[in-house]
Amino acid sequence: MPSHLVSRGCLLVVVGSLACGPSILETGTDTSSSTDHAGTTTTSGTDTQGPTASTPTTGETDPTDATGSPPSPTTGEPPETTGGPPVDCPKGQTPFAARWATVIVQPELGGWGPGWLAPLPDGGVAASLSYRNEDKLSGYGVMLLANDGELLGTHVSPPSAGGTNDLALAVDDAERLVLFGSRLVEPTMKPFLVRFAGDGPFVEEVELGEPSMGWEGKLTMLDTPVLFGELDDSTVIATKLEPDDVGSTWTRVLDAAPAAIPLASAADASGRILFVSGPDFVHTGVFNLQVVDSAGEPVWSRTLDAPDFGVVKDAIAIPGGWAILRDSSQGTPVQLLAIAEADGATLWDVEIAAENEDGPPRASRVHLIGDRLTVPVIRTLDFEDLDGPHTVAAHRLALDGTPVDETPLWEATLPQSLYSLESTVNACGELVTLSTGTNGRARIGAYVP
Repeated sequence: MPSHLVSRGCLLVVVGSLACGPSILETGTDTSSSTDHAGTTTTSGTDTQGPTASTPTTGETDPTDATGSPPSPTTGEPPETTGGPPVDCPKGQTPFAARWATVIVQPELGGWGPGWLAPLPDGGVAASLSYRNEDKLSGYGVMLLANDGELLGTHVSPPSAGGTNDLALAVDDAERLVLFGSRLVEPTMKPFLVRFAGDGPFVEEVELGEPSMGWEGKLTMLDTPVLFGELDDSTVIATKLEPDDVGSTWTRVLDAAPAAIPLASAADASGRILFVSGPDFVHTGVFNLQVVDSAGEPVWSRTLDAPDFGVVKDAIAIPGGWAILRDSSQGTPVQLLAIAEADGATLWDVEIAAENEDGPPRASRVHLIGDRLTVPVIRTLDFEDLDGPHTVAAHRLALDGTPVDETPLWEATLPQSLYSLESTVNACGELVTLSTGTNGRARIGAYVP
């Protein structure tokens, strides 16, 4: 459907730096440790060993689509890169050799869970988390890891009433971490942004007056955040925030189908953004693909009515267009669709992974590493509980969709973990994965490019 502008008043209410101030859990200060049967060092804080490509390292700690280069503060477009990768990036090693792995436990947080990953400019990585304390109050946080896997600290926002939903994590032009989330305020989920300084401490919480954005939402960074979410149960919109967070530069209705939700968004180097909306289940509904420029003006739109299209999980800008990842569901394979920058025409559509003797495939992220598209695919043979063990492999394709190779990722998931895998690409071009354990642990590991 065609999109159209919506004129709105003040969009945001700034909660600001709350009275209880920033909070940090000094997880690295507890050095009490033990060694399990596999030789993995575990700590109630963190303990990471020096990394090598041939001997992956692990440490331990405990919790619950990074956008690349930070954007220009004036043009609404991602800036040109000038600094290049960090000087200590690994070179000349076997692709996808495990470089480091850190297993995290956070007993100070009580009930907690990790969410999303975002690359940091120095080659490290940030991971979002949500938590619920013994008083049944909930909050958000970030964990910062160095480029050798050392956990530098865990920083949390002040807790408050209501359940939380962690939607996205990104880095803004000031190298601050921006977490997009929502909190249950009966009878709906109220969205907000939480900002943390580049070195971790909590800065502010910005309450969003609208859109209500509910349970689903996506975040894309230009010079300010672009939010993609639900205005109500039947309207999907995108809105670009003002620099001072007290209004929107533009807001556009993208989908009004009853079953539509925001599925994926991705910006290219010029500041154009692809938005994909539609149902989150297969064999029903219509998918809408729409591109707007950095000013919110429509460039093109396309409708896909394909019962076997799969469930859209991610999108990424590639030279000459975008690639859209569709996950396996109800027997469909993991697939990748490439569309043209100019008009959204199909460039190619390929199957990445189908069910085999290692189990059904699942994928949630697609990455551009060098001149290859990389899709981490997780499989499981535990069809009853889906809590592992699982296997993971990195599938690579050329930019014309030709399969290149499939490489197993060394112990990318914990032995007992959710049947899912979050991933990002750090400033060195390394694939970084996040596995959420079922026993209060999380594993974050890096694989050389």
